[in-house]
Amino acid sequence: MRKGKVFNFILIVFTFIVLIRGLFLGTIYVIEDYFNKGEVPVPDFVGMSVNDAFKTAEKSKLKLIIKGEMFDDFIEKDRVTRQDPYANARVKKGRIIDLFLSKGKKQNITPNTINLKLNEAENLILSNNFSLGKKSYIFSPIEKDRIISQNPSPGIDSREGQFVHFLISNGQAKEFVILPDFLGGNYVKVKDILLMLGLNVGTVKYDYDESKEAGEILMQDPVSGKRLEKGSEVNLKVNKFAGNRKSYTNNKKNIDFVYQIPEGIIEKELKVILIDDMGIREVHRKKYEPGYDVSFKITGRGKMKALIYIDNLKIDEAEF
Repeated sequence: MRKGKVFNFILIVFTFIVLIRGLFLGTIYVIEDYFNKGEVPVPDFVGMSVNDAFKTAEKSKLKLIIKGEMFDDFIEKDRVTRQDPYANARVKKGRIIDLFLSKGKKQNITPNTINLKLNEAENLILSNNFSLGKKSYIFSPIEKDRIISQNPSPGIDSREGQFVHFLISNGQAKEFVILPDFLGGNYVKVKDILLMLGLNVGTVKYDYDESKEAGEILMQDPVSGKRLEKGSEVNLKVNKFAGNRKSYTNNKKNIDFVYQIPEGIIEKELKVILIDDMGIREVHRKKYEPGYDVSFKITGRGKMKALIYIDNLKIDEAEF
């Protein structure tokens, strides 16, 4: 009997505890419901299409507004990439949720720097959020300091900050020739040889040596054997008379020189070298339009020969 009373007492106490606990929890739920009255959790809109996002918001009694767009390497274009407030935050019904849509992965297309000057290419690369890479130089027919090629190539989608490497023209490689010995040679032939070697005739002076032939080279500067860069000038001294000095008044001649400039698209330089009893000399040099009929007088003595050059290339000769 005593054991039965103890058991009944324990049962009463347990039942009381259960009732008190239930009353406590119920009170908490009532308080939470009071303070959170009308609130809902914000859905996770990230990754949704705009249409799905608006449908989900409507079910949760929320409103949406598209605030803008931003690049995203992972979220597909035109899908939600960011939201404010964040997912699962509790907000009141009717709250406006700001959404941002993805513009997709940002493309970083390497610009085309081919044939630009180096400083222009560098500015273009930096202004497009790329980095300057290694510069390599080679000799080429392209103007010095212009871009020959780039890596990555133009139009490639690369990451932001990608290094762009340049291959740059160092201009034409310098070429050198060994200057021959022209002493005793004929001026006209020497001049042609100089042009073939890529050298230019510099200052031409005349002297008189009765023991030498007309047009014979008496001196050259630089001297033979000198290593010269192509394009350099060679100065010459040429003999003007052959044999004894005498008057050529009686055999003086005036010749009407007529010549038509070859056809083409750019103007050409006509140069005429005269060889007569007085020696060798340049009597005409001027630029003309293609097809132009040139006419002027040449004064000489004795047997006369005119050597005709177009743009420093001998193309014809005439005797008078």
